[in-house]
Amino acid sequence: MSLPETISLVNTYLAEGMDTQRTALVLGISREDVITQLDKRDNKLYLSTLLKEVGYSNSEKLKSLMDTVVEKKLEECLESDIYSNKDIAELIMLRHKLNEEPKTAAPTNQTNVQINGYNALLEKLMHDPKQT
Repeated sequence: MSLPETISLVNTYLAEGMDTQRTALVLGISREDVITQLDKRDNKLYLSTLLKEVGYSNSEKLKSLMDTVVEKKLEECLESDIYSNKDIAELIMLRHKLNEEPKTAAPTNQTNVQINGYNALLEKLMHDPKQT
């Protein structure tokens, strides 16, 4: 698939509510072709980027939504005089966590190599004249 076709497929997939069957019908291709194309690394990356930029995975939208929730909760607390400090503290802590920079993930695959010098030790033991 060419780049414009790929972009069209991913955009149609999003427009159709992330439904592979409806995407296939709109584009006039098989559902298996849609799934195969969406499974390609570049297409997954493009889709992921779009979702982060426009969806609630977008950090700015999420922060804005959380600000609204905190403001409404504080208004409710002031109007009703029925609230706990713990509720407010939890909301503020959650909002604070959204401001923190994401931490770098640990490596997913790690190979450890250990060199013991076993052969050298074995040679030394076999040829050492001081052995009993």
